[in-house]
Amino acid sequence: TVNNVSIKAWQAETYMVRFEYYFGNVGQLSVAGFIREYTNFFQNVTSLVTPEFLEAYGLDEESYGQYQVVTQFNSPVVVRMKGFEIDYKQALTFLPNWARGVQFFANISSQRARGTDNFQDMNPFTANWGLSLTRPKFNIRINENYRGIQRRALIASTATNSIEPGTYNYRPKRLYIDVTGEYYLRRNLGVFFALRNIGGATEDQKVYGPHTPLYARFRQRDDYASLWTAGIKGSF
Repeated sequence: TVNNVSIKAWQAETYMVRFEYYFGNVGQLSVAGFIREYTNFFQNVTSLVTPEFLEAYGLDEESYGQYQVVTQFNSPVVVRMKGFEIDYKQALTFLPNWARGVQFFANISSQRARGTDNFQDMNPFTANWGLSLTRPKFNIRINENYRGIQRRALIASTATNSIEPGTYNYRPKRLYIDVTGEYYLRRNLGVFFALRNIGGATEDQKVYGPHTPLYARFRQRDDYASLWTAGIKGSF
């Protein structure tokens, strides 16, 4: 892996629009979208070494002639990223008196890029939603986070070592569910609990191309299980 000392700094221009609507003092709805265009965007390239490369870096062909070299270059095309976000939150004051203190929120966002494969952590689709109930003696919250499938690093753009062109690393979709709550025994003393990732969602990795069969796509799984915490808190 070598640095390209001739690479130019990249630049970007962003255009954004946002609309907001307020439900009095109890909530709001907002919709936003943006377009961002990059010029001279950094991209990585992997290729076999050449005699010219070896000579330029003073490397011996017998030792390094079979290696591949990774370096960066400025993209000759304009890289365009698009995205949108929708936010909604509201206190549900129209509910009966026994259900007072209920609030709901939801958020949906998406980001996509054209002209590069280098945005590996970009989320094509994410969603968050939840409910909360707040009373003088207690509160409880339920939050859910959904992340759609992510296409990450490119493995092969051309046929190499029996790997199909268009083979990528992928991070499959997953859903996290968290529940937290507090109960106050008196003004300065209470108990709490936090249930993280109730469903035990895992962080998986898959590698596949256009014709990889389903059974051959799975590569790795990180299982953090569910974390449950409870305790007493207070101020004295």
